[in-house]
Amino acid sequence: MFNFSELKKRNLLSNESMSAIRGGSVGSCGYETSADHVECGVSKETAMEELAKNGGGHWCCDSCMESSYCGGGDLMPAVVTAG
Repeated sequence: MFNFSELKKRNLLSNESMSAIRGGSVGSCGYETSADHVECGVSKETAMEELAKNGGGHWCCDSCMESSYCGGGDLMPAVVTAG
């Protein structure tokens, strides 16, 4: 059985398909805007809305522990602004 990282490496699912599968319950997602604003512990909907309002960036749900911005398994609500 493959995990999501392996599926992505092997190009077995499109990004759209991966997004649909990954879901994201309340408080299990995070994002980093193109202006380096980071929030972790938000809903998928909040992450998507913030990225749309702020010119894009990166988001995660199930993969947050592997991300550089919400990594380490800490999904507690946090706001960090790089400066």
